[in-house]
Amino acid sequence: MKTKRVLLLFTLFFVFFICGPAWKSESGQATGAQSLLAADQAKNDAPRVRVIVRFAKIRSLANAGAKIIKEIGFGTILLVMGENGEYFRVADLNVSAKPQADAWYVLRSEVETAPAAAVQALTESRRVTYSPSAPVAGQPLLFTASNFRTPNLLKWDMGDGTILTSGGKAAPGQEVTMAYAYAAAGQFQVRVYDDKGNMGSTPVRAQVTVSAQTRVLHIAPEQPLANHPMVITAQHFRTPERIAWDLGDGTEINPGPGPGVVKATFQVSHVYTAAGSYSVKAYDSGGDKNQPPLTAEFVVDADPRQIRMEPAKAIAGLPMQFSASNFNSPNHLRWDMGDGTILPGEKETNVLVGSSVNYSYKKPGNYLVKIYDWQGDLGRHPVQFVVAVAAAPDVIAVAAPTISAPGKTQTLDVAAAAPPAPKKFMLFRVGPYAGYFQPKSIPLKEIYGKGDVLYGGRLGVHIWQGLYFWFSASQYKVISQTTFTEDKTTLTLLPVHAFLRYTFALGFFNPYLGVGFNYLSFKEESVIGNVKGSGSNLSLEAGFEFKMNRHFSFDFGARFDQIKIKPENIDVEVDLGGLQAGICLLISF
Repeated sequence: MKTKRVLLLFTLFFVFFICGPAWKSESGQATGAQSLLAADQAKNDAPRVRVIVRFAKIRSLANAGAKIIKEIGFGTILLVMGENGEYFRVADLNVSAKPQADAWYVLRSEVETAPAAAVQALTESRRVTYSPSAPVAGQPLLFTASNFRTPNLLKWDMGDGTILTSGGKAAPGQEVTMAYAYAAAGQFQVRVYDDKGNMGSTPVRAQVTVSAQTRVLHIAPEQPLANHPMVITAQHFRTPERIAWDLGDGTEINPGPGPGVVKATFQVSHVYTAAGSYSVKAYDSGGDKNQPPLTAEFVVDADPRQIRMEPAKAIAGLPMQFSASNFNSPNHLRWDMGDGTILPGEKETNVLVGSSVNYSYKKPGNYLVKIYDWQGDLGRHPVQFVVAVAAAPDVIAVAAPTISAPGKTQTLDVAAAAPPAPKKFMLFRVGPYAGYFQPKSIPLKEIYGKGDVLYGGRLGVHIWQGLYFWFSASQYKVISQTTFTEDKTTLTLLPVHAFLRYTFALGFFNPYLGVGFNYLSFKEESVIGNVKGSGSNLSLEAGFEFKMNRHFSFDFGARFDQIKIKPENIDVEVDLGGLQAGICLLISF
């Protein structure tokens, strides 16, 4: 019996003290690593671990003072080559073995056994993509292979009989690219072989559909002219309704409707103000400027339209002859002579004025002459120049002339013409209004509070210079409770104003003052009964307009009303006056 106990103790000693060190030694790596296999890892698989801390510290030796060669982030899966005390010896998942000189060591506490599903998901993350997304025959495509094990050596089957090889210094998991252009339209299946281009392995596939239509930009007219509209049309684009344009003169048009857009965004209209060479760029795929644009280059010729004036020296009281040449509608022009005379007038619908006008100026001075082309369309930019008229015979035209007949005729270049001066005041102004009304009456404040919002609208009509007639209507409605019974009560005010306002035109910031007539009707509803009435009185206002452009501006103003109303069937007057301040978005036309 004692002999058996001695043999048992000897056996345990052999297992723990003889086999144990061998398990931890280099020759026993496989034996120790097998203890890491989880239930969902096949017995023939190498053991794997996954980083469970934010950054695992990878050391060159298995001790706490060893040099840290890098840090690996959370979730990274590593191959276990063996263990040494509290450290695992690990390698990259895609490398089957590591020489001892290149060993990595990671703490046991920083990793856990990696499930087979996680390893499988990592393996299936390989993919092949290409851009642009809608290729055309003859157009270069850029293919990108991601998350491959041997990106430094891949085989590419392009699906049209072409086999290509890509190589380089890429590390496992890095992206590599391959450029290729298909000669004809069709559907092609691209196969990319990993593991050093092993064509016996399962490839990663990508389906490519190549179109036969080529994207083009059409310019009309074929020979554009300065100061003349031209149309640019994009044909066979992938997203014709969402194209971004760079017109080459600093003008850009974003996808969608807007100034210059004729149809969706595949057709735009533009006017180049100067002659020269221009390059238009059209960005497809929703206006994506990260992709190469389609470019069209063309030359814009100088504006051929010219104005002649005879005699070359303009003298007050003497007749002069103006002649327009190379205009688009030479028999139907509109002449603005710069002194208030327009030929024909805007109301003379059946009167035609051609390319020759005889005219004399009554007083000396500088006059800006404007000639409107295209059937006298006032909405288009005119051809214009400045004429200096004086009593002395030595006054000449201000614009730099080209003399065709010295002393008799001068030719004025359209490119040197000054820009048109817009109208200073618009005829109509209209917009919505929102503000805050604070009643003057203390009893009203006690029941309905210190104030509330009101809404309405305003309409202005130009009278003279900065003087406008304004009409406004709004509604003020507030719900509260009676003082003692706490029953629901509602107060509704409907003020209507008609007033004169004078605006001081200073540029973008335009202050104003106004005085007017206020008609106010009110109604108070409660369980006790309804009370209503109406009245009128004068009101004052002041504020300023912030002008954004010719047609849009913001009106910031305050108005004070002093009005007392005697309700129906009640002998007590109610003070419904107060101060209101608000903002109005004005549209001028």
